[in-house]
Amino acid sequence: MFNEPLAVYFADFGQAIQLDNKVVTGIFDREFLADMGFGQVVGNADPVVVLPSRDVPEAWEDITVTVAGVAYAIDRPEPDGTGVTVLQLRKK
Repeated sequence: MFNEPLAVYFADFGQAIQLDNKVVTGIFDREFLADMGFGQVVGNADPVVVLPSRDVPEAWEDITVTVAGVAYAIDRPEPDGTGVTVLQLRKK
């Protein structure tokens, strides 16, 4: 169970993430993941941003996410029920 306050976690590990004109603190990741399903290995290096759910706009469909000068569109948000949301991104 994660017991540390979310603000401390994101302050320690996060970076500036721009959601249109709003800057929030989140964690950008583009780690390669291998998915082994049905005897096939499929690689996935899709970028994601992890941030507090309160920072995710309700109308996220047209939001541009900018990380280190690279623009992304939000493919889908995935709230985990603990106050954290993973934004699945795709490059614009």
